[in-house]
Amino acid sequence: MAAENTSLFPYQKCLMVALSDKETQLQLRDITNYVIIPAQILVIFVSLVCNAFVVITVAHTQSLRQHPPQLMLSSLAITDVIFALNALYGVILVLAHEHKCPNNTTNPLIAGVSIQATLGNMAIISIDRYLAVRKLWWYRAHMTKSRALKMIGLPWVATVVVASLLYLESLSDGPFPFGKIIAFLFYFLCIFCTIFSHIFLFCNKTPPRGSY
Repeated sequence: MAAENTSLFPYQKCLMVALSDKETQLQLRDITNYVIIPAQILVIFVSLVCNAFVVITVAHTQSLRQHPPQLMLSSLAITDVIFALNALYGVILVLAHEHKCPNNTTNPLIAGVSIQATLGNMAIISIDRYLAVRKLWWYRAHMTKSRALKMIGLPWVATVVVASLLYLESLSDGPFPFGKIIAFLFYFLCIFCTIFSHIFLFCNKTPPRGSY
């Protein structure tokens, strides 16, 4: 009987073993193959096109290259491009697999780098928006392209450091998870800066017009 099931369903190992009903398993597999995967490809394609368009537009427009918020936006778009390419790689592995269920579909290191860089860039953008609104005159006088590039470089450098620590930790069997602790602190700092920048931005009273 088991041999017969194996011949009928050569991708038996790809089905959800938690479900006893094989018909339900096959229906879920069909939904995955004909609905979820095409929708995932569509989202990846839209993400790649839109974010690549942002990066190319900023890179080829001199006025935008001199505008700090646009530089930060293009940096955030680059993180989305990296994440989308990693997701596309996973979809290609799924489609190329004999039964469309490979064990590993994404590179965890690249996925971690893109997530960390995204959080870091969101924190930098949030701080930049807070300074632009709450400290307008200081922002106009001091926020130059050079300062913006330095701010953009901070999350990327931190991302490389955290990703390197996590990778080195994965190669060793050390008892102290130093890399994970640093990564947690980095995540916490980015989320803290993002949330509280917006809270301080919207909760503080707006100064009256004409009072400079």
